[in-house]
Amino acid sequence: MRIVFALALFISGSFAAMTQGIPGQPLVPLGSCQLSPTTATKLSTCIGAWNGAAGGIPAGANAVVIRTDTQPVRYTDDGVVVPTASIGNPILVADPPLYYQGPLANLQFIQTASAAKLNILFYKAPQ
Repeated sequence: MRIVFALALFISGSFAAMTQGIPGQPLVPLGSCQLSPTTATKLSTCIGAWNGAAGGIPAGANAVVIRTDTQPVRYTDDGVVVPTASIGNPILVADPPLYYQGPLANLQFIQTASAAKLNILFYKAPQ
């Protein structure tokens, strides 16, 4: 029983850190967009509307939550390696949302099957 309780505390603490960035300091939502990465696509090409902007990465954003909708995708985050259907980190439809904090302009995506869509939420995370 104690092990289950300790595991529950560990998991809930990890989730809180993921959704808050730094414990006690919540993420600030900045907007959302959807990508259809049929070829290698940078996050900066995201089309969305926030604060009167026409798209791209919202000013001040340094974190995203990413979820794939219909098909798996792959991504790279170093700004150098271009993802392909076999190169890059996979995001499967069944995977939980991916939380990424770092240089957002370096993120690139590509679908691994036809008609993939990414739903992206932008945040300002405390540093």
